[in-house]
Amino acid sequence: MLKTMFWPGLVTILSLSMLAIWFHHNSVEFELRQNAMVKLSDDHVWADVRLSGRDLYLYGVAPSVPAQQDASEKLMELDGVRVVINQSSLLPLAKPFVTSISLNAGEIKIEGNLPNQADRTHVIKLISQLVPGISILDETKTARGAPEAYISIVEMALKDVASYTIWAIEIADDQVKITKPPNDS
Repeated sequence: MLKTMFWPGLVTILSLSMLAIWFHHNSVEFELRQNAMVKLSDDHVWADVRLSGRDLYLYGVAPSVPAQQDASEKLMELDGVRVVINQSSLLPLAKPFVTSISLNAGEIKIEGNLPNQADRTHVIKLISQLVPGISILDETKTARGAPEAYISIVEMALKDVASYTIWAIEIADDQVKITKPPNDS
């Protein structure tokens, strides 16, 4: 009689144990992914994380090599991570780094490169403040290679054309060329 109760009891215990391990395993992965995304949320909005057990895979398009390395290092600091496998890529390198902004026929057109989404938003905000209510056509692509003081260069160039009705600004690396009509004021 003991033998006939032993096997069904053992199978039940093993089955329930396996289910407990399976469900606990998924909650550990979920928690680890959540912790990873929180760790990256402030400085690495470009990053995404996938898991395989305790192995973290880093995906996304990084703005620079230091950003990739920093994201990997932050992920390695998390408890429970065995290894971080960097599968991220880099923005293309633009040399020269060129941005063109022009106002003509009641429309502002932005072409060329911008360093990242935050700078794109900042440039569009600056233009909207300079010429409120005007249509802005953004045809830029994000790329690496912008000069250190990129936003300051854009701000100074926009201030120089603030009083003109037609103008064009071309920024190539840290060189600025402004075109405006000679008798426009």
